[in-house]
Amino acid sequence: MLILESILLGILQGIFEFLPVSSAGHLALFFQLLEIDMPSCLSVLTLAHLGSLVAIVRFYMKDIRKILAKLLRIPAGFIENTRIWYHNKKEGDTNRYKWIFHSNYGKLALLVTLGNVPTVIFGLFFGNLAESVVDSYLAVGIGFLFSAVFLLVSTFLPKGERVPRELHVWEILVVGTCQGGAVFPGVSRFALTLSVFLLLGMTKRSALKCSLFLSLPVILGAFIRECPGLFSEGFSWELLGGYLAVFAFAAFIGMLMIRWCLNLVLDRKMTLFAAYCLLLGIFSIGCHFAITG
Repeated sequence: MLILESILLGILQGIFEFLPVSSAGHLALFFQLLEIDMPSCLSVLTLAHLGSLVAIVRFYMKDIRKILAKLLRIPAGFIENTRIWYHNKKEGDTNRYKWIFHSNYGKLALLVTLGNVPTVIFGLFFGNLAESVVDSYLAVGIGFLFSAVFLLVSTFLPKGERVPRELHVWEILVVGTCQGGAVFPGVSRFALTLSVFLLLGMTKRSALKCSLFLSLPVILGAFIRECPGLFSEGFSWELLGGYLAVFAFAAFIGMLMIRWCLNLVLDRKMTLFAAYCLLLGIFSIGCHFAITG
């Protein structure tokens, strides 16, 4: 039974991760509805998102290679600029410094590094609080409503024309801070960052890619953080099978669905997803009052 439930969670993750409707919120909701016998809902969420990370890396392999190449060139760029500075100081020249992050991929490299600093800080301050409410219907419902508001606001924004290389450092920090809010269940990381990028005037396609790339270090870091708690209540082969099923199906379904889901996000107005989050938020809050009442 645990394996079948884990497969269902993996399928849900594979579908909803690439839509701005909080896959984590869906998993937390179904984790409670099905009363799944696993030590921690948070551990299941991190494994499921790790599967989605595999799908993102496979789909955007060329872009990720270019981002990694830019990251590897950063030390050389700093060394070159230091050499230019020393030469200018010694010879009295005014040679121009090399731009390290001037291109689209250079700015994406800055985005996935600097952009995640405020996300990590936010997680350190509010991570324990978020973990304590991850199994709360009320918290998940409020998170869905919060996502709906962001998505609804983004529908009234004019069409943007900016691309990644035009992002400023302060804008990257703002988006990273907003991404930190997704530590709470039901709050869609994709919805928040996508909406903020659109608010900053980016094209929808650029905003979508930036949102996905920004999330990669967070997903990997969350998995590493939760690894010690996977078998906190003891090891069992059934539990291991459940974990592997969540990961494998999240990755497999994600690879099948990612192109279709992202095209749906590009083609549709955010009102569709806002309405869905609103209804799911009301349902989740209704479950809370039905149980407590």
